[in-house]
Amino acid sequence: MIIKNEHFECRVLVEFLKKINCLYSKIANEIRTPSIKQRMFQKAEWLESWVPDYIIIVRCRSWKRKLILLEMKRTKGWVVSSKQKLRNNQLLECWINAYISKGAIEAIHYIQKIILEN
Repeated sequence: MIIKNEHFECRVLVEFLKKINCLYSKIANEIRTPSIKQRMFQKAEWLESWVPDYIIIVRCRSWKRKLILLEMKRTKGWVVSSKQKLRNNQLLECWINAYISKGAIEAIHYIQKIILEN
């Protein structure tokens, strides 16, 4: 049995992004250290919980490039914080393609929709 956690979903998404040959980067915005000193340092300098997981640049059918900011959640048991919802709405107000995805398949469908736009 494969446990489909957020890491699994991200790996599936990255394989798709590589396949379509687009620019992307995962935003390193998680604290994965037992060191309290390191956590305090990260929060003081750059760590923000509202920042999306991925920045993606795709080429559309019209040959224009579009920016996508994607927040990845796992398919089951996912929770979107009020800060993330607010941030997503603010990004949309700025005409940025911002999306909170419930799993890799949903993210891939959203990206394909953006690619097919003019």
